[in-house]
Amino acid sequence: MTRRHHSLRYLFCLLALAAAGLWIGLLSRAEVKNAPAPWAETGSQAQATPPHGSQPVQNPNPYLMDGGAGPCSIDLHVVDTGGKPISTAFIRVHIAYGFGGFHKLDMSVYSDPEGKARFTGIPEKPKNAPLQFYATKGELFGVANMNPASECQARHDIVMDVPKGKK
Repeated sequence: MTRRHHSLRYLFCLLALAAAGLWIGLLSRAEVKNAPAPWAETGSQAQATPPHGSQPVQNPNPYLMDGGAGPCSIDLHVVDTGGKPISTAFIRVHIAYGFGGFHKLDMSVYSDPEGKARFTGIPEKPKNAPLQFYATKGELFGVANMNPASECQARHDIVMDVPKGKK
């Protein structure tokens, strides 16, 4: 075979591997559940519309976000500088994981009336460790860091304050 045939065969193999990797990546995407808005009805009274007359579906904890991408979790407690819980603070995190960080997971949730929120299904070895959980409410802002490799089941406080540039 000529050198040209070898390079075409090599190119075809690379394209086939790339397509197979893309297909596998699309099939193994993490399931992401949407967090309810802070003004939405919560508690045991909140029910989704049942499909075709089946039993209603209830969300046992609306302040929980499950990424479905791993065994790790974090419990967050959002407070102000005086230690008072902050409810309905918006908490978000961006996670890149898997080979080369090709899988992306964006999760967010609101804190409950006691300032608590929980993220589960966090991968054990994210690409961008430590993970940063950003909390915002109005002008208040706070951050909590977590490294799942060293603390797979974590508990952290997020102390929210007005950023120095806005004081």
